[in-house]
Amino acid sequence: MPTKPDAGREIASDAITASDAEPSGPTAAGISERTPGPNDLATEDISLYLKLLPSWHEHRGEHVLIYKGKVHGFYGSRDYALKEGFRRFGRVPFLVKEVNMEEKPRPLVGVFL
Repeated sequence: MPTKPDAGREIASDAITASDAEPSGPTAAGISERTPGPNDLATEDISLYLKLLPSWHEHRGEHVLIYKGKVHGFYGSRDYALKEGFRRFGRVPFLVKEVNMEEKPRPLVGVFL
């Protein structure tokens, strides 16, 4: 029995059912079309840092600000670089890293699988 607002409206016989609709969601779009997440941006920024590090001898000890694969300056302290990153970009993922020519990977200690 139709409710009062639905009285007078008919259901179309050619209505699209769930099985007729085009697929949507992650499986339909595919992995290659997904929106980059924070980890993707961090990987891109860290790769840029490691690539350009050998050319930054004059910036040794300073802190570099990298966002979306671009260098946005060198700063005397980590705090100043962070403040500048938040001022420019807001609360989004960006990289602030001290320019360290002796950069070595750190071992993972105490990792249990």
